[in-house]
This record gives sequence, structure tokens and C-alpha cells, in this order.
Amino acid sequence: MDYPQQEQFLKSSTEFHQNLKANGPSPTYTCDNREPSGDHKSAAAFFPVFAADVSATNPTATFEGKCFEEITFEFEKTSDTTFDVNVTTAKPKSLLCNDTVLFANTEIQHFEVFYFKGTHKLSFQMTAPETQADVGFGGIKAFGFCEGIIDEIESIWNFAKCFLGGLTDHTKWPIIGTHVPPYMEKANVDFLSEAMDFQFVERTTQKVEVDPSLIQSGDFIAIMRLDGLDPIIMYGTGSHIGHSTMALRFDGELYIVES
Repeated sequence: MDYPQQEQFLKSSTEFHQNLKANGPSPTYTCDNREPSGDHKSAAAFFPVFAADVSATNPTATFEGKCFEEITFEFEKTSDTTFDVNVTTAKPKSLLCNDTVLFANTEIQHFEVFYFKGTHKLSFQMTAPETQADVGFGGIKAFGFCEGIIDEIESIWNFAKCFLGGLTDHTKWPIIGTHVPPYMEKANVDFLSEAMDFQFVERTTQKVEVDPSLIQSGDFIAIMRLDGLDPIIMYGTGSHIGHSTMALRFDGELYIVES
């Protein structure tokens, strides 16, 4: 019920969104600028980047791949239940390179590897009504992978280490017990450092006892656990926390409500 604070929050939020609008749309990350560290084996390196969005209303788009400097996508509806995407690859950077592209929407997922320059026709079926509706609304998206197979596999392993631990409520079980093991903690710290340039410094104080009587209704409690899930939330939202909770006092009892 701190009205001056609420007013200040609304003003700062309005200013923030006005600045976003004034600066135009958010930039689309590429393979070159998506990770501040430039590490090709980090836990996020195996994710593809947005390449193109083609549909009946937006039939063509271009993209620079890791192999082919020019990749052109052309959407062509061939019937009520089929469509093609014609992909033209040009200007390879070496004789043996290739580009892997994921074509997807909410109903279609298809991987294609392009080894040679030229035009490649990909045909898609959309017999289900929901697929027809999805393609009719937004067409299909293309996402380009940035790394080679060896770096992709190592990146996936680094990503898996962020999640493999602290999975159960058994306090004495190693690795998968209640606590995040050291290797998992390090994997998540490295991920946030390499992918988001968040530099964490370990605190000398590891445990703080809080008097429950000091916690009042409406108090905000931020949570950040190095368990893979919270860092992914941070990666997706740009925040420094994973989950948020709010304190609520009712009939003399204290409740912590997660949002």
C-alpha cells in the first residue's frame, strides 16, 4: 500500500516502454553477436538463431548462414493441403561446409542440411485442420544452426550438466539429491557468464536467518537457484532472478506465494 512507490513504478515502467518503442523493434541476434563470450561450446551454443519467416503474405526472405553467405527462402502454396519452400543457397565459404536449418511452426518441425549451392525444393503436408490454420496465419519459420556437429554435441553436454542434479527431495543422495552439486552450480554460472555476460561473485555469507515477524504482506522475495530452470528463465527474460514470490499474512499465519 505504498502509493508513492507504486506511482514511481508506473512512471518508470511507462518511460521504459516508451524508450523501447522509440528505439524501434528489438534486434534479432545472429551467430556472431548472440553470446558475449564468443564461446562455440557454451551451454547455449547449440540453439539455432532466427533465419526467416515466410508465408503467403511474406513469400521471400534471405539469411546469411555459417556456410552459405546467401540463403534465400521462397514460400509457395501448391494446394489447400500442401506448400513448398524453395531454398536457394549461394556463395559457400568453403568446399566442405554446410548449413543446417530447422523449419518449424507449432505443428511442423523439419531439419534440413544443405551441402551444395543451388535451389532445393522442400515440400510440406498440412492435412490436419490445425496445421492449415497455423500455416495460414503465420506460414513457417526457419532457424539456422551456428556450430558444427562436434561443437553442437559438446554444447548439448554442457547444457545437460546445468540440469542433471538436485532433482529429488532425498537429502543424503549424491548428485540427484536435494542440493545442487558443485559441477552443476559451475555449469550454470558458466552458462550465465558466457551467454548473458552475468558475472557472479560467490558470497562469503552462505546462510542468513530471517525473523519471520519482519516479513509483511506484499513483501517481494526473489529466488535464483542454479538448477538449470532458473538460469533458462533468466536467459529468456533478461532478469537476474528465476522465480518470484510474495509474502501474505492471513489470520496471523505467514504464507509465501510463488508467482
